[in-house]
Amino acid sequence: WRRPHEAWGERFRVAAGALPAAAMSPSVAELLLQRLEREPPGPGGGLCSLEAAAALGLDHQTLVGAVKSLQALGEVIEAEARAATRWELSAEGAEVLRDGSPEVRLFRSLPADGLPQSDAMVSRRGPQGWGGVHSQGGYGSQGYKYEWKVEEARKNLLRTHTTSASARALYHLACQDKFTPVKYFSIDRVFRNESLDATHLAEFHQVEGVVADRGLTLGHLMGTLRQFFTKLGITKLRFKPAYNPYTEPSMEVFSYHEGLKKWVEVGNSGVFRPEMLLPMGLPENVSVIAWGLSLERPTMIKYGINNIRELVGHRVNLQMVYDSPLCRLDV
Repeated sequence: WRRPHEAWGERFRVAAGALPAAAMSPSVAELLLQRLEREPPGPGGGLCSLEAAAALGLDHQTLVGAVKSLQALGEVIEAEARAATRWELSAEGAEVLRDGSPEVRLFRSLPADGLPQSDAMVSRRGPQGWGGVHSQGGYGSQGYKYEWKVEEARKNLLRTHTTSASARALYHLACQDKFTPVKYFSIDRVFRNESLDATHLAEFHQVEGVVADRGLTLGHLMGTLRQFFTKLGITKLRFKPAYNPYTEPSMEVFSYHEGLKKWVEVGNSGVFRPEMLLPMGLPENVSVIAWGLSLERPTMIKYGINNIRELVGHRVNLQMVYDSPLCRLDV
């Protein structure tokens, strides 16, 4: 909730010369000079512009502009730039400081004697109401911009990923009397609102894998993915840090396509967040590594196909399918 901020502050002091009376009207510059005459110098001598801007309620760049204006008048003020690192709250951090974390807010909203889950699922206690959030937005969302209806929400949707299947499998694992390490795999079709091009389809297959055990790390995940792709004959891999709502840390997986002469994303991966695992009832020392890979893009790289659209519909080369050792029609 806080981020380091590399700030350039300036220390300045009033010089021997005086500000010409008619040089400028009462302004930021005059406020600055008055503060310099009134305040004793700091530990480093003079006054820090960051502190002065905060004290005067001004934007730092506005204050720096006033300093430069004074310097242009002659020997009125002396200033020198100094780099400093400071921490400042992000918007999310300020919200947590003001209202508490989401967990704290949820805890406060529950009555002292508890609340049945069935009642919580239909509660409209949210300050904006669930329907209002869906329709007009809230909590960072813009909403759908039309009236939200329960009938629409109950309709089936084309899924964009299969992570819900992994979550369900992990929940059943947590319900067991004794935890045992497991590996789960899921291959199914998903749908995206994508513009079709050489590497994008509106529907494709997601190969999802989940490994749950004690002490798993990001290194285990990277090793598993390297071994997986090596067995497919794909060895040129790169990992790039990414953001995923379910995992932290997270990585995008890239492989080099010789025909396209570029690195192509072939999947996403990460270590499941504790806030996803703990509510399921999994032990605190259990980690879960997971990945979701495309089936079509690795196929492009494996067989030197430059257009992903050749893998679907009437453009499929059946002879290639028949000749390939990984998928023979006579098996």
